[in-house]
Amino acid sequence: MLVGDSWLPALLVCFTFGFAGHVKGQTFKILHTFSPLVPSYTNGFDIFTTNLDGSAPRGRLILSGNNLIGTTYYGGSGGNGTIFKVNKDGTDFSVLYTFTAGKTNYTGALITNRDGISPPAGLAISGNTLYGVASFGGSFGDGTVFSLNTDGSDFTTLHHFLFINDGGVPTSITLSGGGLYGTCAVGDLYGSGGSIFVAYGTSVGILHVFSSIYNIDGISPNGLVSSGGALYGSANGGGGACHDPCGFGTVFSGTATEVLKTFASRDAEGAYPGEVNLSGNVLYGVTTAGGSYSNGTIFSIDVDGTGFTKLWDFHPGDGNPTSGRLTISGNRLYGQTARALFKINTDGTGFTNLYRFSAQSQTPPYTNIDGAQPQGGLLLDGAALYGVMEGGGSFGGGTVFSLSFPPRLSIVSSVSNIVLSWPTNYDGFDYSGFNLRSTSDLALGLWDTNLPAPVLVNGQYTVTNPVSGAQQFFRLSSP
Repeated sequence: MLVGDSWLPALLVCFTFGFAGHVKGQTFKILHTFSPLVPSYTNGFDIFTTNLDGSAPRGRLILSGNNLIGTTYYGGSGGNGTIFKVNKDGTDFSVLYTFTAGKTNYTGALITNRDGISPPAGLAISGNTLYGVASFGGSFGDGTVFSLNTDGSDFTTLHHFLFINDGGVPTSITLSGGGLYGTCAVGDLYGSGGSIFVAYGTSVGILHVFSSIYNIDGISPNGLVSSGGALYGSANGGGGACHDPCGFGTVFSGTATEVLKTFASRDAEGAYPGEVNLSGNVLYGVTTAGGSYSNGTIFSIDVDGTGFTKLWDFHPGDGNPTSGRLTISGNRLYGQTARALFKINTDGTGFTNLYRFSAQSQTPPYTNIDGAQPQGGLLLDGAALYGVMEGGGSFGGGTVFSLSFPPRLSIVSSVSNIVLSWPTNYDGFDYSGFNLRSTSDLALGLWDTNLPAPVLVNGQYTVTNPVSGAQQFFRLSSP
């Protein structure tokens, strides 16, 4: 923009879109909407619905290069779920693997196949290899552990669960050291409260079985978190050492060898904890019910079992939190409720709803604009959060989304120079990958990396340009 005989650079406005209830300055983007399911085949008892890309994504996304990788519980050409990838900008969606159709086994009850049915959680990654679990199917109908490459090649079924031997209905998997550790909803023949297993290659062993009577360690374990070889986890119910479980969930260390916390009441501290996450020597998590308003809580507890603190009571307008683990960045926690995405400081201050989801239609297939029923927790990368919705979207089968917070570019005139600056981070969002670009003609749309390169001044990325030459326009480009 010209001012007298000199010029001032004009900042290209960052266009954003969103729906009611979003925080100013954010950008909500649907990266993929899963296509409608169509009734396609029957195994004699059930009618299976299929599509090309999957339906009902549930697990936490992982990042491989520039690709987000996740799983769907239903859909695909076999009707039993898929593994998919999509670029962080929403381009290049593809299905890496489709779980095969099942057939009813000799009992007439369990459905078997060669690779598994319905992956319930996110994947673990080591180099170019992905690891995951399927809750059902496999040779005995009790689920599988599998691996494949990040390009979708070399799918291998590592283990077929048979509950009377090693548990069944696996629900999560995590890498720790050289092993894969996971949880099952069903224990062995003598325990129905769930189990923890370890897998080395095709060898799987049970490390702990949660009993269903006189239970002290919990029932229905959630996914585990690992740090420095140590394991921590939570159970969604149980505890209390009663004949009929009287507790409302536990937090434990190791393979449930030490109970750090038993939730004994629905009213005070919360009830039915979701997955925990670890920062330093502190575990953070949510309860999906209970608390002062019966809508759940956010809590912290030291890894030695001391220092339990209720950080937040969810209010009726917040919605109940999902059981997915909180995402931690510095002193910020990010999470999901049935209605919104939120942030809160690790000391319990600053609770804010970042984005509220639109309402679903009241009739099948229960569609909406942005998705519904968030699952699995959020992935933070750079200046954006990424996640999945199990339902909603244009066809009711869920969505993949991003919520980004682009940095604000400040432009100040200083004598014969123009000083441009932007923050290095904000609220846990990393802006180090953003580039300052410039052009002299907006119509051409040709943007060059601006010179000189930015330097750090008072905690800000700063570029000083002399006031000379032709008019220039500036913008910050995301990584």
